[in-house]
Amino acid sequence: MRALRVVFGWCAALLILVSPLGTSNSLHAAPPPTRTQRMLVGVGCYRIPAHSSAAASAYCLDKADEAPREGMMLGETAALGKATVSVDGKTMSFKTALARHLIRVEGTDTPNHLSLVNTTSQTLSFCVGEPIILMGNGLAYSGDLQRIYPHIAELMRLDQPNADTERSDLHDRQKERLWRMVADADEQGFPAPQSGISPPAVDKDDCPAGGASTGKYETRLCR
Repeated sequence: MRALRVVFGWCAALLILVSPLGTSNSLHAAPPPTRTQRMLVGVGCYRIPAHSSAAASAYCLDKADEAPREGMMLGETAALGKATVSVDGKTMSFKTALARHLIRVEGTDTPNHLSLVNTTSQTLSFCVGEPIILMGNGLAYSGDLQRIYPHIAELMRLDQPNADTERSDLHDRQKERLWRMVADADEQGFPAPQSGISPPAVDKDDCPAGGASTGKYETRLCR
């Protein structure tokens, strides 16, 4: 009987060794890294009623990647852009408001909009003073954007709509330029932007009203 138990023990050990589940690589293998779409929100303000959402105009920066899915939460990429949140008579940085869960930024299944969600019981103002870049996985994929950010901000500042340009045409033109800029970021250097030029400041007390809901959008790639 003892001999049978020994044989059985060796057979069980052998099965564990040859089984894929018994290898240390399969037990501890990390999932492959994924790249999420980087989204740009330009200068402007949105006033969002309590427990409501507003659709913010946005630009996807990665032409080949899918737009953020509806409900997917995005975070701010550090050091790229400036934005503030005002609620209950207090103004704080966008990063602080995110950390305190006063506001959420979510995907909408479209490359042209993000949803700004006010989680508080009071009207909230979200104001972008310098274009901000948002992404689902934070700093994991933003090195190239740090290098070209001054040029992104300059493009957004100079290319403003006029009487001869429809806003949709402007959005498409800016989107194409942003795609080219991001695609070339790792292949060529950019000249230094002109000194003394920066995006216009935003008056947080003069925020135009944003929409109250995002509705449903069809899933689309950004190209």
